[in-house]
Amino acid sequence: EDSLEISFHGNPLIVQSAMQDFISVGVRYAERGEFTKRALLNGKITLSQAEAVERLASALNPLGVQKAAAALAGRLDSALAEIYNGVIDILADIEANIDFAEDTVDETSLHLDYKERLARVNSELKRYTDRYFSAEGLLRGAKL
Repeated sequence: EDSLEISFHGNPLIVQSAMQDFISVGVRYAERGEFTKRALLNGKITLSQAEAVERLASALNPLGVQKAAAALAGRLDSALAEIYNGVIDILADIEANIDFAEDTVDETSLHLDYKERLARVNSELKRYTDRYFSAEGLLRGAKL
């Protein structure tokens, strides 16, 4: 996509004059979050990383910066990918047992195995949602 990044030495008069010239020929300032949005739409970052950029920019304390940086590095994406792959593995096993039902020895133990595996996935998802909601107050601050 067409974009231009300009750097000046910082004299406000020169910057203002140059910006007026650029604007007069159709150049515009980037909108808030525009580069992050473009990166997301062009597949350079994931949605959770785009959200992490916003959290990083608006962090109110060092813990917020730390958590946002971890999300930006892809830690949340990799954790969610593990959970997703676990669900896909369960689904594949269920489909295989349906396709090869005649080879299945003990259906009761299979059902218990699926329930246990799904309970672990559910527990992991709950752990992440609980951590998210408990961290929100620490990261954003509490309104009193």
